Amino acid sequence: MVRRNKNAHGLAGGQMLTQKELDILNFIRSGITRLEISIKLNISNNTVKTHISNIYNKLNATNNAHAIDIAYRLGIIKSDDPEKRT
Repeated sequence: MVRRNKNAHGLAGGQMLTQKELDILNFIRSGITRLEISIKLNISNNTVKTHISNIYNKLNATNNAHAIDIAYRLGIIKSDDPEKRT
């Protein structure tokens, strides 16, 4: 098994999420589709896909729900409702 180095936030390879990746992760968390994200950010759908792929790689996630769960656990994103994540 190969282990990747992790930084203080637990991200693979010591990489931090960029502001754009954080924005996209929050859009995903709120249930917005890739197409809607691309329209809101005025970027192509392929660019959104690339950002999502980068998020998955940095968090070692396999899908949107997994990425959001990891981001919550690492404190990268916070719950809007304190009752949801304790």
